[in-house]
Amino acid sequence: MMRSDHAKRVVHSLALVPFAASALASTARRVPERRLSVKAEEENLTDMIMGFLDQPGIGALEHGVSVNLVVERLGIPESEARSMLDKLADLGCVFQTIDDDHFKSCAE
Repeated sequence: MMRSDHAKRVVHSLALVPFAASALASTARRVPERRLSVKAEEENLTDMIMGFLDQPGIGALEHGVSVNLVVERLGIPESEARSMLDKLADLGCVFQTIDDDHFKSCAE
């Protein structure tokens, strides 16, 4: 009687293995997709900000534009705008002008 109970447990646990493997594989497939999504969102934000800063009227401003103007015109959260402008400054795409809140494109 004990052997049959043990055999049932072994068979039952083996039946779960393919499910567990497929669940792990499914999770593994989702992780890179999310990373690509985040990267695409970041690239889109970069393009939006650089496109705004490179506009002829904006690029001609001596002191650049404030973070608040970027937020207002692009309709994005201030934290995202500041973070991306800081990254773009680190990459040499933009620079700060009169204070920490004003940026200008290096593309001129």
